[in-house]
Amino acid sequence: MEEDSELFVGLDTSELKILVVVADGERNGEVRFFLATSQPSRRRC
Repeated sequence: MEEDSELFVGLDTSELKILVVVADGERNGEVRFFLATSQPSRRRC
């Protein structure tokens, strides 16, 4: 028998970073944070 589960995902974006938050759907469940950063490409004229 399969069990259903919930997972919540939140995103916070800005020009230089993306913050991803993943939380289990149960009370007092685990919460994980991931941060991705990038630098804008520089154009040379």
